[in-house]
Amino acid sequence: MTKIAIVGFTGSRDQAPFEDGSFDIWGMNNLHVLPGMKGRRFTAWFETHKRELLEHKDNFGEHLRFLSNLSIPLIAMDASEWPEVPNVIQLPIDEIEKLGRFGSYQTSSPSWMVATAILAQPEEIHVYGIDFSSKNEYDEQRPALEAWLGFAQGLGIEVYVPPVCDLFKTVAQYGRGEMSAFRQDVKDEIKVQMSSRESTQNELANLRRDYKQKRDILDEDFDTKEKQLLKKLHQIEGRVLQCEHMLQNWTTREGEGGRESVEDLAETDGKPNRLVAVDA
Repeated sequence: MTKIAIVGFTGSRDQAPFEDGSFDIWGMNNLHVLPGMKGRRFTAWFETHKRELLEHKDNFGEHLRFLSNLSIPLIAMDASEWPEVPNVIQLPIDEIEKLGRFGSYQTSSPSWMVATAILAQPEEIHVYGIDFSSKNEYDEQRPALEAWLGFAQGLGIEVYVPPVCDLFKTVAQYGRGEMSAFRQDVKDEIKVQMSSRESTQNELANLRRDYKQKRDILDEDFDTKEKQLLKKLHQIEGRVLQCEHMLQNWTTREGEGGRESVEDLAETDGKPNRLVAVDA
């Protein structure tokens, strides 16, 4: 008989008995990308997702290279989807579904793995790095995993989860005692944070409203000033062109009262009374 350790993604994964040769160590999915997992001893790998669900992900190429280079068995939901992997093996779905009346009760990779481990009739099953503590995982995935681990224990297989693992933990025993002071403090803190969130959301909404109002005023003021400045700029550019024309074609401008200045010329809109041509 052997021992099987199933390794997942959360912090207790580092506690897995990688150096204990009496254990088969099973990894899963893209666990290989996490820090500290490269070079660890694994004896089998599981990929329980359909390939078509993985191919659109950015890291699929890296994942496929990892699976293709495995020297250990890859147990896949559909072995035919992984022709690049030389050691791919079909997940024993039919055999698992014959295990008791809830054999088809599968909601996660770890629950499939525990069921597969039961088929091997090991002495022990250990679970590391699997908590299912987030709301989605807790509601949808955790119950089936705990059911399969309980089923394993009922078959006489020793089941171990690290003390830091959230599996097999509850807020309180039903019918016994009140909620602990710590949990009450946590619930009170949630109320404080929810209230703070509401006030912050209101503050953010007010800020955005004020910004929009001020932006509308600024936009209107900007349009008016922009038109004024553009008009002035066009006048300046026209004056520059006029002066450049005079430099090219005129030497003096003589009027009845004597020589006029450039400023005087501007008052006559640049129209000379008499031109003195520039000597060639």
